[in-house]
Amino acid sequence: MFYNSEPEIQVEIVKAITAILTSIIAIIGTYVGIKKKRRKGSNDEENDKLRLIYHPVFTRIEYNKNTIRNCFEIKNKGKEILFKEIISKHLDICKFFLKEFVKYVDINEDIDYNQLENRSVEVLSKIINELNYFYISDTSYSAEEKKVLEIVLEKYQLWNSHRQSIAVDMIKNVCGSVFYPDAYTKTVTILDIFLFLITDVVEQSDKTLNSINGDLKGLVFRGVMI
Repeated sequence: MFYNSEPEIQVEIVKAITAILTSIIAIIGTYVGIKKKRRKGSNDEENDKLRLIYHPVFTRIEYNKNTIRNCFEIKNKGKEILFKEIISKHLDICKFFLKEFVKYVDINEDIDYNQLENRSVEVLSKIINELNYFYISDTSYSAEEKKVLEIVLEKYQLWNSHRQSIAVDMIKNVCGSVFYPDAYTKTVTILDIFLFLITDVVEQSDKTLNSINGDLKGLVFRGVMI
């Protein structure tokens, strides 16, 4: 799938795949071990903590939000405010749809693997769509601010698109693999994939910043000129 892509994109794809695999290997071992202790139908406190809602992806979302809020600084304060808002919104959207997803799987432990795949890909699609359009009906944004968000989100999603494609392929591979013994373990691994995407968004957001150049010059966002 790499033959027609630019060398820089090839490098990014390889790095992305490596990061996903590293994330999976690091976390799945712990969860597979925990799964052996998880007794179906048990209501004790220890097993309750093994529910998917306690997966590290949710802790990481809150950690990333705090990092963006307190540590993300650039010389252009307009861009800083803009990107803090976009990334925080992206993380909130991820948290909302992932919580819906894991609650469903926790309740339906015998979910069919095809259903699991469809729901997982649907979650990713919902996150992307919500991020693209969340501001359109939000009256707290002026017409100029909506124009700014439209410009930036187009580039933001373009930069993320190949990672999202890789994530879809990984989800399909996990759901179709016999390596993972049940829906719980498959879901843990799928959440690991989302964990990679969420971590990467924060750590590599400068790529979108650098690609904007003069597109926003003179525009105002949240009362600050970019």
